[in-house]
Amino acid sequence: MTRTSIQCVLALAAAALAVGMYASEQVLPFASASSLVVEKATGKMAYVQGSTLYVLDPARPDATRAVPVAASNPIVADYRGQHILVSVNGGEGDPGQLAVFHEGGEEAVRLPRGEGDLAYPGAGAALSVDGSVVWERASVDGPTKALLQLSPEIPDGTTVVVSLDLTTGARRVAVHTIPQGSKAELRVSDIVMLGAQDSLMTLWGGAVMRLKGSKVVWQRAEGGERPWRLFDVHAGRDLILLDDDTGGLRVLRLADGAELASWQFAKSPERLERFLEERLGRERWQALKKAEIETLGRSRLGERRGVSGPGCPVDEKREERERVFGVRSARFLPDGMIWARGPGWVVFLDVTSPDADPLDEVYTHLASTELEGAAAFARTKGLEVTLRQVRVGESWQLVAFDGSGWHVVPASSSGRR
Repeated sequence: MTRTSIQCVLALAAAALAVGMYASEQVLPFASASSLVVEKATGKMAYVQGSTLYVLDPARPDATRAVPVAASNPIVADYRGQHILVSVNGGEGDPGQLAVFHEGGEEAVRLPRGEGDLAYPGAGAALSVDGSVVWERASVDGPTKALLQLSPEIPDGTTVVVSLDLTTGARRVAVHTIPQGSKAELRVSDIVMLGAQDSLMTLWGGAVMRLKGSKVVWQRAEGGERPWRLFDVHAGRDLILLDDDTGGLRVLRLADGAELASWQFAKSPERLERFLEERLGRERWQALKKAEIETLGRSRLGERRGVSGPGCPVDEKREERERVFGVRSARFLPDGMIWARGPGWVVFLDVTSPDADPLDEVYTHLASTELEGAAAFARTKGLEVTLRQVRVGESWQLVAFDGSGWHVVPASSSGRR
């Protein structure tokens, strides 16, 4: 993707939330979809309109598949490899259950309903990154060990992953005790299945590792007070996106764990702060910053009232920096760009240029949105489900859901570089 096209995509993002400004937009086949997911590696889309699941390949729009869903309230949740995860039969406080469809149209499996059934994989299941298995993590206790036919000697709280191979139907239970060759104490924080016996995990103490079966492919012993979090994996570009223990972003290479880029906003906030002041205006940015620090102060007070005796030493300045500049969530866009969200701000980052300023800030164009308060935070979180990057014609474009349907976001007239 050229720098010009990257700038074009980011200019589109800047106007994404200027609701009602979709003049001269293209007519989209998924315009009235209730939910939409993009398969990162291929650019294919899965979306639901009414009670029908559609699978669209932008390279072959004439071959769109329409799949009737034999259930109420279908919502497409994920699309990986050749499989699509759909939530069905939910609503009004009922989470429903999950069904897996092959992109060719047939329903592959409908998972057990409800966590209380002690059936795995079930209500908390996800697709592996390659789409070959559906899996669920559990922390075992006595009844779970009996259900999964595990040794009663396995300590309570041990992490297990139950997976179902969608090609062979084989069911596997992986117990994550200390793997051969690891020097780390295995207390799992985050875990993501890449394939049938291929996984990524972060551990308490700061370690990150990749396992195939029970063998360590690579590991990084980072150290830290808190475990790192796995935000996203872009297998097509061989990338992993993580949050370190300071609220910073790290990009590692999937194949060997080598670090390719990092953004340490909370450790060194000067550049991001200048950027946000420029985009938001100094007064608005300072008001947002002050509100976050005051919220942190109230939280500290509540914690101290609930603790007797001398407390642990607290680096309040570090806490404040992490509260204001720490990344709360981040995702890869299909074209490899990164979308990172903090408290009241969302920026776009270029993994190939980690030393450059962020490329855009979507709230710049939100004249109707107050940044000081809960409404802005709710809107920030909502962005994760209302913006998608899709292939339209020969290029990637951003689309937004404004309550009435999906729209191509128009090019910004803000004069972005």
